[in-house]
This record gives sequence, structure tokens and C-alpha cells, in this order.
Amino acid sequence: MISDKNSTINIDIDKIIFLLLSNKKRILKSSFINLILCIIFYFFYPSQYMSSFVLMPNQEFPSSQIQNSAALFGLGDNFNNSKELFNTPDIVEKLLKSRSFSDKLIDGSIIINGQSNTSEGIVVNILDIVIPKNANSENISEDFQNKLKSIIKINKDIETGIYNIDVIGDSPDIAFALCNKVVDDFLLTRKEILLSLTYEEKNYLKEQKIYLEDIIQKLESELVKFFETNSNYLESPMLILKHERLKNKLDLTSQIFWNNQQRLDKLYLEEISTISGLIIVDHPSIAGKAFFPTIKTSIIIFLLSVFFINIPLSIYYYHFKK
Repeated sequence: MISDKNSTINIDIDKIIFLLLSNKKRILKSSFINLILCIIFYFFYPSQYMSSFVLMPNQEFPSSQIQNSAALFGLGDNFNNSKELFNTPDIVEKLLKSRSFSDKLIDGSIIINGQSNTSEGIVVNILDIVIPKNANSENISEDFQNKLKSIIKINKDIETGIYNIDVIGDSPDIAFALCNKVVDDFLLTRKEILLSLTYEEKNYLKEQKIYLEDIIQKLESELVKFFETNSNYLESPMLILKHERLKNKLDLTSQIFWNNQQRLDKLYLEEISTISGLIIVDHPSIAGKAFFPTIKTSIIIFLLSVFFINIPLSIYYYHFKK
């Protein structure tokens, strides 16, 4: 008897043993059928293989080496590395399930058994995705995304920030090839997103750099020409004023040029820090054996079916006949 303050449950062990012994033949027969079904399941169910890679956030590199490098460019304490590094588990998981990632994965080449296959829709064919005749690209992308969610498993450790990403395939080579493509396209997609954050500003600064260099060259030429034609300019207040204007304009333009150059260098350093925010600790490898089904899983299925299906049904049948 098991009791607590609110309820009391009576368990008659002798009665349970009696019921089991009374139905042992029926239980053994039905369990034997379950055993045969589990054996058939183990040998004939399509084997699934897994290839994995491990990612680890790299927080030390941006905060130390990049900051020291920034100081060499005169950025000093102005260097701010507080931008999102795209290395938190939640962001990585969302990126792996994003449309931009799946669209990139669905295209391109994939290497199986050392041979590159660039045929159109190769990944779609490998994942056995059925595409209707009138399906548009948006529907294909959605079906592909749903399929990816079933073959990419993300196990994350919130405390350490390290996460293991598993990719499932129908053979060791396919799982390995898919896993390598997932790694490459994930890193490329992440890099493109990160670089897009500063793309417009970098382009503007590059254009300004060319424009200011041209102005500086013209001002320098004007200043040289001024000296050549006005060697005694110090004797004329008007020429002194003209010289000061040219020199101030050149100095101001040069200052703007170097300020823009420092900002451009800072953006490149920030990109290095964000892109280096993730480290691949373990690269994909070819699985030596299937992860499902295994003998262990088949035994567990058999035992669960016996205890939760065969025995209860046999006892119920015994009472029903009685």
C-alpha cells in the first residue's frame, strides 16, 4: 500500500503476480510476435547515419587581439566590440532554420565520395523531396526548409555557448557530404549577413577616399604651382593670404581623408572580430555505423511494447473472458 496525505493507493503484488502467471502463455506468444516485428524493424528499416560538427564562440580574440590591432591605427578606446557577434546559440539556431540559409544550401555543388556534383537540385534529390510539377520556387524553398528541420539537430549548451550540430543522411557518405555543405553554407551565410551590416558605409567611405585623394592631388599641384610662380609671396599680404587659404584647404581635406581612412580601418577590424566570433572545434567526419535503428533501440522498443502493450492487453483479455 502506498499512501500520502491526500490519497491512498493499494497495490496487491500477489494478485499482479497471479495475473502474470495465469497469462504467461498469452504474454509469451504476443511477446514473441513483438520480438519478430522488432527484428524485422531492425534489419529492414532504412538505416540513418549522422555526421556532426561542433561550434564554439570565440570571445577572447575580438576583445584582445583586435583591440590591440585597433590601437595601431590610432583607434584606441574608441574601438567598440559590443556589436552582435552572431555566436549565441539562439542566433545560430535561427540562422540554420532561416530561408536565406536554406536557399543557399539548395543551390551549388556537393561532394560525395570525393566527387563534386553540381547538377541542379542535387541536394533536393538527395533529401528525397517530392516537387509538384506546378510548384514555384517559394513552395520548393518552404518544403526544403521543413526537410532541413528534420535532418539538422542542434544541441546547445547555454552555460558554455558550445553547441553540437548533427546532420542526418541515408548513408555515411551522404551524411558527411551534407554536413560539410551545411558547415560551409552556414559560415558563408553568417559572413554575408555580418558584412552587410557595414556594406553601405564601407562603400561610401571608399568612394569618398577616391574623391578626396583627387582633391588632395589637385590642391597639392596648386600649392606647388603657387610656390613656383610666387617665390617672394611673403612680401605680399594678398599672396600670404592666398597661400594660407590653399594650405588650410589642403590640411582640412587631408584631415577628412585620414579620418575616413581610420573609420574604414575600424570597420574592417570590426568585421574581423565578428566573423571570427565562431570556431569549428570538431569538423564533420564519416560515421562508422548507423545511429538509428540500433540493437539498443530495438531492445528498448521490444521491452516497452511488452510492458505497456502485451501485458496490459493480456490482463484485460483475461478479465474480459472471465
